[in-house]
Amino acid sequence: MKRAGWRNEGTVRTGRGRARIVQAALLALALGGGVAAGALRGEAILADAFPVRAAQVRLALLGNAHAAAPELAAAAGVGPGVRLASLDLARVRAGVAAHPWVREAHVAALPPDLLLIAVTEREPVAVAQLGGESWLVDRTGKAFLPAAANADLPALVGASAPDDIRLADGVAWLDALAAHGIAAPQALALAAADPARARAVALRADGPAPGALVLLGEGERDAKLARLAKLLASGLPELATAAEIDLRFGSDVVLRPRPAAEVATSSTNSNGG
Repeated sequence: MKRAGWRNEGTVRTGRGRARIVQAALLALALGGGVAAGALRGEAILADAFPVRAAQVRLALLGNAHAAAPELAAAAGVGPGVRLASLDLARVRAGVAAHPWVREAHVAALPPDLLLIAVTEREPVAVAQLGGESWLVDRTGKAFLPAAANADLPALVGASAPDDIRLADGVAWLDALAAHGIAAPQALALAAADPARARAVALRADGPAPGALVLLGEGERDAKLARLAKLLASGLPELATAAEIDLRFGSDVVLRPRPAAEVATSSTNSNGG
């Protein structure tokens, strides 16, 4: 993207002897984002040698897929007429790190005019229902941004705030489900009006137990999910009509069927009747 007075580069061109300089700057990013203070002190000298180029910052962004370049530029304080020497790089890093999509940010300056910013973005793994709104939840269990209406991610239900510790617990359950070879569920209830019915997983409609609610309860996560994985792989015909799969009673697994009328309606719909 280009604007009058400054340039925003998605990639860094390394031709004509700049390759080694850029590699050194990237190494600085990898080592923690530090910038050589002496390089910036020398920028005034370089500005005299390159007055046109030193008049404005060129920005190179690395690692941003969701965070828009203009948003990161604004967060960094980069705009028309801004010179590299005028930037407080600690504030640049803090501003970029405050962007909702950014999990980690590193910055490096390459006088006379190049500012490098490398970001690691958050990975959304679930959607939390908070106060009537859907929020993206990252792998650490933080709800960080309102979710699009069509976000195809498991829903975490029962948390009360973006930093609710139950969200991290929900993400841990989702990771454990995947580790046992169980497809991501439609939803995971972290809390319920009846505490005995939380935690509970609503399975997807396209699985061996379509739409069934799996009652997990407290504790023994791996043992319970191992039993669930074995059950779902068993091919039992009763799974197709199961309303609930109850894993709260040790090694015993209880299947509760859907009402006969509901089963009949589902069968009619699936046959196009």
